[in-house]
Amino acid sequence: MFQVYVNGIQNGVANYINLFGDNAKLLRVIKTQEDCLLLEEDIHKIYEWRKNWKLEFHAKKCHVIEVRKSKRRPVWNYLMREEQIMKTKEEKDPGVVMQENLNPEKHITKIFRYTNIKVALQYLDKDILKKIIMSMIGPMLGYAAVMWSPSLKKDVRRLV
Repeated sequence: MFQVYVNGIQNGVANYINLFGDNAKLLRVIKTQEDCLLLEEDIHKIYEWRKNWKLEFHAKKCHVIEVRKSKRRPVWNYLMREEQIMKTKEEKDPGVVMQENLNPEKHITKIFRYTNIKVALQYLDKDILKKIIMSMIGPMLGYAAVMWSPSLKKDVRRLV
């Protein structure tokens, strides 16, 4: 039933929408103020959709992250109803820390902390330790690897 519920959120939305569980991300390349306006129109469409399903959305739980190469971009404050959606420099996606500059360092640091479990568990049998690492750390390294895959030698060394 949840899938039927959530699939309707895409109806009438012009921009790309990514759904994962009960999280939704609305994405658009912004070059002009018209792009900003089109994105905000979709925010309003989603807000109306939630009213039809009697769901609660809170602007305080929503965030705008502006990922860009260029310093030049339109300045826009997105609204959900009359409430401003806050801008952030980083956002935690399920399993990935995404920064506005697309630097994977914080995500790699987060995973590196988990790898420190090896030190705490160094006295365990090798087979048990291998199972712990493969079941807990391996999936975190593989999740969204296309997005965060380290390209800097210092980050690669930390993970190896």
